Amino acid sequence: MIKNRVYSLLLAVAFAVPAAAQGTEELSPAANPDISSLPGFAGKEEAPSAAVTAPAEAKPPAAAEAPARVIDPSPSDEVVSPAARLSAREAEWAFLKAASARQDREITRIVMTQISGWLSSGPLDSTAAEAQLLKAEMRLRLKDYREATVDLLKQLQLYPGSEAARKAASLLEALVSERADKKLRPLLLELAKPFDKPAKEDRMAMLLGRLAAEAGSDYHDPLVEEFRLFFERFPSYPGRDALQRSLAAMHAAKKEHVAARVAYEKLIAMHPSTPLMAAARLALANLLADDLKEYDGAVDAYLDVTVSFPGTPEAWEAYGRLPALAERQKKYALAVETHEKIIALYPDRPEAYDAYMAAARVLRERMGKTAEAVSVLVRLADKYGGEKGHEALFLAAEITRKDIKDAAAEAVLYDKIVAEYEKDGQAPRAMYAAGESWEKAKNYDMARQYYMKLSEKYRDDKFAARAQKRLDSILGK
Repeated sequence: MIKNRVYSLLLAVAFAVPAAAQGTEELSPAANPDISSLPGFAGKEEAPSAAVTAPAEAKPPAAAEAPARVIDPSPSDEVVSPAARLSAREAEWAFLKAASARQDREITRIVMTQISGWLSSGPLDSTAAEAQLLKAEMRLRLKDYREATVDLLKQLQLYPGSEAARKAASLLEALVSERADKKLRPLLLELAKPFDKPAKEDRMAMLLGRLAAEAGSDYHDPLVEEFRLFFERFPSYPGRDALQRSLAAMHAAKKEHVAARVAYEKLIAMHPSTPLMAAARLALANLLADDLKEYDGAVDAYLDVTVSFPGTPEAWEAYGRLPALAERQKKYALAVETHEKIIALYPDRPEAYDAYMAAARVLRERMGKTAEAVSVLVRLADKYGGEKGHEALFLAAEITRKDIKDAAAEAVLYDKIVAEYEKDGQAPRAMYAAGESWEKAKNYDMARQYYMKLSEKYRDDKFAARAQKRLDSILGK
């Protein structure tokens, strides 16, 4: 009986559309009523009476115009009256509702998928709440418990107060108690309570954001589908950028790295003015560096953050990641340049000291620019003083001796330590080192001067005793 009725309705729809199309070339407002005013839409119970239009005045025939060219027309271009569309949806719903009672597992899955599509094509239909519940019940029948949980939560946020919602609340409570992770049960039961937002899209957006952030690993797959459906249904939603970031972060947490990358790139492309841009670009750079191992792309991404968002926390983090990555890719000049940027932009941060030391190391070990490395260490000493300062100067002197092999330049650095760090107790050590340097260079006269001055001025220092031994040795030469 039901099958015959459905078949008759579908035939009626099939013949109604062409018949309507033959009547006139241009539909009047009366012939094309607002679909939301029809029975079953937006809570309307009765259709408004059709307006009566006055006959149009006779007009002289207009000059013939070339018909507009239609390229690759598709079925979606077909003009269908609201009444015909409503009739078709009613017929399809009657079929789906009847077919959902079938217990065959394969049929259940097919029909459930069709109900999902039916909901997507007309979610404001008065039967949508019932259809959403039916979809969740079929998920339970298929033992798709995670998908059923998300469907029931969606039901409660989209259609609160309905009879279907009351039943959904009962089903959800039992499902969470029996199947959900214990740690997630309080969250899921909290999300079953409708948010205090008048618009259903706002409630649904809050649900997706919370689930993605706090339960994304457990409910990843059904949430991905719900994000897709939301974006299709509300393409201009004002908070779409935040939802897109939630989706990307959920993918990343699930280690779906390629999906996360695409999601971040889509956020960046679709929302160029979003306040989330700096965070999105940094997250993409981190993803490229840490997970996808696309190091050159990561270098470019970090550079983009530092240039595009100066002074932001994201720029600071990018500066922190960039030098080591650049050095890894043998982009040594970029590594040094970045260290210098950190020194210039963040002089009071503790990391600035590390940047000085790292820049000197890269210049010396990677680029062979020892004189420039020494210059960086001297700048470090001038900025910090104290232990950091004199140790930097001793290192600079060592580099000068080993790499540059210039005893005079080395002695200048020791003289600087003697002059500026005498109170720190570093003068005897520096004077003895200078004497050694001149002695190794076979300039015994200069060596003798440093040793003698040390033994006279710092008589009780351990380096004075060493200096006297060196003097005794030199006298024999």
